[in-house]
Amino acid sequence: AGKIQMLQNPTDKNKTVRHAIMTGETGAYGGFKTKETGSRMRLPQKWLDLFGGPENEKYGTNYKAAPFKVSPDCCYWMKERPCDLYAKETGRKPYMGLMASEGGQRRFALVRHGCNYYGKTVTRSCPFAIFSRQDLLQLALDIKVPVPEIYGEIVRDPDGTLKTTRAQRTGCTMCGFGIHIENRPHRFDRLREDSPKEWRFWMYDMGWGKVLDYIGVEWEAPPIIQVELPFETAV
Repeated sequence: AGKIQMLQNPTDKNKTVRHAIMTGETGAYGGFKTKETGSRMRLPQKWLDLFGGPENEKYGTNYKAAPFKVSPDCCYWMKERPCDLYAKETGRKPYMGLMASEGGQRRFALVRHGCNYYGKTVTRSCPFAIFSRQDLLQLALDIKVPVPEIYGEIVRDPDGTLKTTRAQRTGCTMCGFGIHIENRPHRFDRLREDSPKEWRFWMYDMGWGKVLDYIGVEWEAPPIIQVELPFETAV
């Protein structure tokens, strides 16, 4: 999302990064890499086709330009900033459910700073940092805690792996990050089932449906659910 945002908001200051996003070619700071030599800067072709349009004139391409803006800043404005302001106003410090096993920036930050972080402006505790999702699911079974409906039930695969029967992870109900790699029923299908009024608000009133249409994610027609029959009754 950050790369797309940069393509949609070109400036002289970000032109070098935009070039890397379009071509994969990096300068000295990026090790003079190209798409062929392992550069990860180039936007995947699927997203270039849909969002690379602002650079068509420069690169002689024929990519589309999305009729909406893209930003990676939603989490900051919806969660991080309100929490920071609340902490400053009240003097309270947050407990966060982050786990290093989730990977990415979360793993990097937790490995670097540990469970309890005391910075110049930020103090926070992440008591689940060293645990995996399997640890937490097993703990929920061991102490028999109620599982929120959105997750369904905790079940065990034949190989022993624990999982939930509905959502595996949750976040803001309108969040679309990663929706393109989810099978149906996906998060918005579950939202439709759990809260039809909210689903309609996001999909139609706020235009989320048009965004999903643009990136090729089905949402309007209910998903076809295959029912697994017991072996003895299966044809």
